[in-house]
Order: sequence, then structure tokens, then C-alpha cells
Amino acid sequence: MGAYIFFMQGPSQDPWAGREEVYLSEFSSNLASSQEMYIVMDLRGAGEDDVRSNIMQCAVDISYSTAVGGISKRFYSLDSECIRTYDNGTTYTNPLGVCLDEIGEARDVQGTSIIYIRKNNETKIFWNELVVGMGADYTENGCNIGVRSPPVLPVSGGNSGANITAPQ
Repeated sequence: MGAYIFFMQGPSQDPWAGREEVYLSEFSSNLASSQEMYIVMDLRGAGEDDVRSNIMQCAVDISYSTAVGGISKRFYSLDSECIRTYDNGTTYTNPLGVCLDEIGEARDVQGTSIIYIRKNNETKIFWNELVVGMGADYTENGCNIGVRSPPVLPVSGGNSGANITAPQ
């Protein structure tokens, strides 16, 4: 059955194939000017309870981060189906393909940022998408996105907050 599903979904299962990876600063600049954010929790294949919990906790930490406070958010939980929730609490259950199409279309939209959290050992960075690899080990607030304060003077400079990524 697994081979049949692979065949029916097409030759490439990697939605990031062919996309150019960038430095974190380019993603951060896009995030700072975003009006909408997709926070995707891909639970497919996560298996272990620890990994599933860590993926969901990472999404919570991101959603409460200071750097994304004013951005409208959509939450996607991907498993055998998709549960989509908006900031206002409205929740929909959709076939998985519907949500994957929405997320795929958002990859080309200026003013939209995507944080995609999945079971994996690597993190990938694109101009409007941060793909976070998650395992069984997770530090509390490890996915928090802080705000970098601009330096006042070269000698005093300084940053505030932990896990600094997004320019102010």
C-alpha cells in the first residue's frame, strides 16, 4: 500500500525540492514584515509520543513569541487528516491534501511566513519558510522567536531576549 500511495502522489514527496535555501537574516526580514503566518505541525510519521508532543509544544512556543505578536496566524495539524485553526478559534477538519495545497500555495505569497515543524534532524531556511526538524529532546521555549534590538552605539551594542532571530 505504501508504494501505491507514493505512486499516486507523484515522484517528489519533498515540497522543498528545488527551492533555494537562504540565510536566517533573509527569513527574519520577511517575518518582520509578514501580515500572515502559517504554523504547521506535521505529525505524520512522528510516531513516538515525545516527538509528537515536542512538535506541538514548539508550535505553541512560536505562537507566543514576541516577534510574531502582531501577525495573523493559521495553525495546521497534519496527520491522517488536517485540522486547521485560525486566530479567532475557528477550526476546520479537512482532507490532508486540501491543507497541503493551501500550504504549498502560501510558499509563493509575499507577506506570508511559514513555520513548518516536523520529525527530522535538520532545519532548512527559505525566504518565507523555516522548516524546523524536531526529535525527542526539546528544551522549554526552544522554539521561541525573539526580537533583536538595534545597537545604539558600537561600543555598547546589545541584544535583548533569548533565541534572537527577527529584526525589529
